[in-house]
Amino acid sequence: MNVISHATAQEFLARGEGWLMQSEPEHSVVLSVAHALQREGHPFRPPYYMATVEKRGEVVGCALRPPPDGITLTRMPLSAMAEIAAGLARTGRELPDASGPEPQAAAFAQHWAELQDLDWGVECRYRWYSATRVEDPPARAPGTLRIAGQEDVSWLRPWATAYASEVWASAVDVPAFFDRRVATRSMYVWDHGGPCAVAAVSGATPNSSRISAVYTPPQHRGRGYASTLVADVTREVLSGGRRWCVLSAEVANRKINAMYRRLGYSPVCDTAAITFSART
Repeated sequence: MNVISHATAQEFLARGEGWLMQSEPEHSVVLSVAHALQREGHPFRPPYYMATVEKRGEVVGCALRPPPDGITLTRMPLSAMAEIAAGLARTGRELPDASGPEPQAAAFAQHWAELQDLDWGVECRYRWYSATRVEDPPARAPGTLRIAGQEDVSWLRPWATAYASEVWASAVDVPAFFDRRVATRSMYVWDHGGPCAVAAVSGATPNSSRISAVYTPPQHRGRGYASTLVADVTREVLSGGRRWCVLSAEVANRKINAMYRRLGYSPVCDTAAITFSART
């Protein structure tokens, strides 16, 4: 088993993209970040950690860490985790979180915690979905879909802060993420006499895009705004030429998982998000 580090996103993709593309929706985070690193204006900063895990010359897994985000791991042999942790440590000691299939994420966390004298724990578990078609919710909410513009930033920023406080987003600058989505015209609003819900589209891979940051303020909940919004944004993504639309939900949130299934989404994989803290 060899863990091979790559100096650039181009090198990483040249070696690992073929394997990642065999299950593109499952690997949407790694693929989208690696492609973003090749473009100007991305929110990441060096030093990056990009590695392929190879067995007898064939890729069997990938790991990617673009600061300030944590490390994302794919499925791979658990025997690679010690070397990945050691390789990442050579780029720096600070790591906010690790995510990936739970066996891999937990094995990595154990090695990282031993190297850095930290404690660790599972912060959240996610179920990832993809859709190639979309169904309307049983009862569509009134209102219309529109793209957020600069005139919406004044209310979007407080919504971003409220959304961040409700979900696991400890390492993400959510207001900055919302600002980037507005700037790229990829923040969607459900409007019914004013904004009622929002969702972002990002994470482009060769054949998919990802919906995230689906948020309805408490005063607008229970009226179907979010489900109608996600259905229409999914339709926009697919009609725009993407083969898949990808999104995730906390496994524990049965209501949201059921909503996504009703809209035509099928489960792809489960992941765990692990955070680290000072050892007590």
